[in-house]
Amino acid sequence: MSARWNPERYQQAIRFAADAHGAQTLPGSTTPYVVHLANAATEVMLAATEDPSFDASFAVQVALLHDVLEDTSTSAEVLQERFGLDAPRGGHRMVAGAYLAQCARCTGGSP
Repeated sequence: MSARWNPERYQQAIRFAADAHGAQTLPGSTTPYVVHLANAATEVMLAATEDPSFDASFAVQVALLHDVLEDTSTSAEVLQERFGLDAPRGGHRMVAGAYLAQCARCTGGSP
């Protein structure tokens, strides 16, 4: 069975997120923050198995990058240029749950 998400896009997004978050750790721990991002992406991959029309590659990128605007100096323009992600402008936050909920691309609609 082949992956319904693109492994190359996953690698690009997780490397970008890891570089952007740098030495950031999970609150109250020494665990690198990127572990949280990988866990979020895993949840999306599991959810994607339930709906064949779900754009898993796009959703996995969003999961991996969901805290980049909030927690790093990365701009929304950089995410748009590198990944084609139009981050919500309100407060320059890209919160995964809200972003996925408004994303018609994830459920087979058009952006």
